[in-house]
This record gives sequence, structure tokens and C-alpha cells, in this order.
Amino acid sequence: MKRLEEIVKTYPANKLDLLNANTKFTIKSEGRKGALTIRALSLPPSTSEFENIMDFNTGQLTFESNFRDKNCISGLNATEVTSYQYLGMTKIAGALNMLPKTFLREGISNPSTKKAIEIYRADGNYPKFYRNFVGSSDNGRSSLRIANTFSLEIVSIKMSSSTTLFQFEHLNQ
Repeated sequence: MKRLEEIVKTYPANKLDLLNANTKFTIKSEGRKGALTIRALSLPPSTSEFENIMDFNTGQLTFESNFRDKNCISGLNATEVTSYQYLGMTKIAGALNMLPKTFLREGISNPSTKKAIEIYRADGNYPKFYRNFVGSSDNGRSSLRIANTFSLEIVSIKMSSSTTLFQFEHLNQ
């Protein structure tokens, strides 16, 4: 977690100012057993949108929507926004040393990602799918960059019709 904090501290002041001004955190639910879910929504200038939800009970970070407009003027990318949001969510939750156990990508609409999923469904070749998804699809490459930033290693990817679940192991550093 310290590594993530150090990375965010290196962001240029203009990016941090945009994130500070355009990110809202909402406590989504607090159950009887202390379950806590926090939603972070960042709407930087242009039509970009980054909405992520962390369930601190299960350790799952859900990417609700991560769209960066091709004409984005903020210069922010999903890794930067997700890192900033995650630090904010952990501070609100008082869970400063907790990293996600899984990432869930919902509502996948990216063409390169859909193509990798379509090929996998046709041939069932998981090693090939893993290479194509993580190496060639926009969502896969983004997930890999975010996992690396968080010092996590993707150990499996599971899919349903509209979601992709990434499971991780923490890298020893």
C-alpha cells in the first residue's frame, strides 16, 4: 500500500487538482456485521468517467465504468484514477493496509476485449485467452497495469456474459 501512496504522490499537481475537484466518495452500505462498501466516481473534464466500488468485506474492487474519451484533455488514465480513488476509499474505511483480492469488470463494451472473450468462448483455450486478453485487449492491459501498480499478480480470470473477474496474489516486495 505504501508503494501505491508513493506513486500517487508523484502525479503532477494539475492531475491531483482535477482528481480532488472531480471525485466524490459515497458510503454505499454498512451492514450489521461491519460490511462496508464505498463508491468512488470521478468525472474529469470531457466525457470521461471512472466509477469504482470497493467492498471491504469481500476485498472485491468493482470497475463499474472506466471510460476515457479519445479527446480527453485531462490526461488522466484509468490506472491513475483508480489508484487515487482506492487510496481515498481505504482512508474513509480506515483500512489503509488493505489491497483488493479481486477486480470485477462489469458492463464490458470495449471491442478488443469483446473479441478476446468471443474467441475464448469459441475455442475454450484458456492459456491463449489469457495471453490475448491481458496482452491485446484494452481492458486486459488496463487491468494488468492496475494490478502491477497495486503490487498484485493476476492468477486467474473468470467470465460471465457481462463481467470479468480477476483474482490476485500479493507480490512479495
